[in-house]
Amino acid sequence: MFADGPLRASTTYYYVVQAYDGSGNASLLSAPFGVTTAPDTTPPSAPYPVNVTALSPIKVRLWWNPSTDNSGIAGYEMEYRKASTPVYTPLPFSTETVYDLSPLDPGTYYVFTVRAKDVVGLVSGWISKFFQTPTLASDTTPPVISALQSQAITTTGATISWTTNEDSNSRVEYGTTDSYGSSSTLDGAWVQSHSVTLAGLVPGTVYHYRAISADVSGNTTVSDDSTLSTLGP
Repeated sequence: MFADGPLRASTTYYYVVQAYDGSGNASLLSAPFGVTTAPDTTPPSAPYPVNVTALSPIKVRLWWNPSTDNSGIAGYEMEYRKASTPVYTPLPFSTETVYDLSPLDPGTYYVFTVRAKDVVGLVSGWISKFFQTPTLASDTTPPVISALQSQAITTTGATISWTTNEDSNSRVEYGTTDSYGSSSTLDGAWVQSHSVTLAGLVPGTVYHYRAISADVSGNTTVSDDSTLSTLGP
C-alpha cells in the first residue's frame, strides 16, 4: 500500500509502479495511471477579527488574523465604503494580513470589510469593521523628522531628503547663513519619504538648510540646521 499527500484538491496526479523481489530484482515500470483527488468544497476560515488603527486623520491601517484552509490561502479581498453610502470600493488583492489605506476623509465613518480566498477560488464570509477616522482637531502631534541628508550635490544644485513618522508635506529653507532667506516650493504630497531638489545655487559655496514638514492637521516640525557645500566651478 502506498499513501501520498498532502495533495491539492481537484487535481490529477500520475503514478507508475515498479516491483522488487527479495533479491532486489526490479520489474518493468507499469504504464502510467492517473488519480484525481476529490474537489475542495470547504471555504477558508474568515479573517476574524478585522482591526483598524488610525495612522492619521486621512490614513488607517487594516489588520486581521490569518485565515486557514485545507487547500491553502491565496490571499484576501478587501472593500470599503463611507457609512453614508451603500457602494463599496474594492481594494487590490493582497497576500498580506496588513494593509494601509489613504487618503480618507477626516472625522468620517467608514465600513471596512475583508474576506479570504483559497487557491481553488473558494471564499470565506466577509468580516466588517465600522470605524471613524480622527478629526483634524484631534491630531495635535507634529510629525517627527529623521534621516535628514543632502545628496546628488553639483556645482549649482543638491537634493535634500528626509523621512517622517507620518504622512506630511515637504519644504526646505536654505541660504548661505542660518537665517536662510530662500525656500523651496511647498510639495503638498502626503508622504513619509521626502525629497526636495534645490537649484540655482552658487558653485563652491557653503549652504545652510533645514527641512519643514506639516501633517494633514497642520502640525508642523522644523528640523535642526544642516550644511552642505556645492562643488567648485
